[in-house]
Amino acid sequence: MKLKGQSPELYMLVAPLAMSISALRQNNNYPYKTSSHHSWYVLLEHKQLRAFIPLEKKGAGSFKIDNYYAPSGTERGDLLRELLETILLEYRTQGHVYAIVQKRDQDIFEKVGFSVVRQMKIYVKMELTQTVGRDDDADD
Repeated sequence: MKLKGQSPELYMLVAPLAMSISALRQNNNYPYKTSSHHSWYVLLEHKQLRAFIPLEKKGAGSFKIDNYYAPSGTERGDLLRELLETILLEYRTQGHVYAIVQKRDQDIFEKVGFSVVRQMKIYVKMELTQTVGRDDDADD
């Protein structure tokens, strides 16, 4: 489900989880932020929030993923991958998509087409490699 960054439904769904100690701890005690420039992709299971990824429009043709959540455990990768694939279907052709990724999730983002731009202490800045969906045979 896609929600606008300041919609009442977003607050009702995300706030209980995003304000929980466990979710904040998983986000390195950094608070989750939203604005009218954000679109939130949320994954529900039996009406319960399982995972979310906010996407912020930074300017003309520039989009940033940051401060996402999926529970720790074996299904974390599958949940994040499902959300990322949904986001990329919509935004892959709309401009530059980059992400601030926890190092433990780097391989998940790489599998959907992101590559490392810069390594930081506990995060990795990644950008979407724009090869998928391009017509690379245009010179033929």
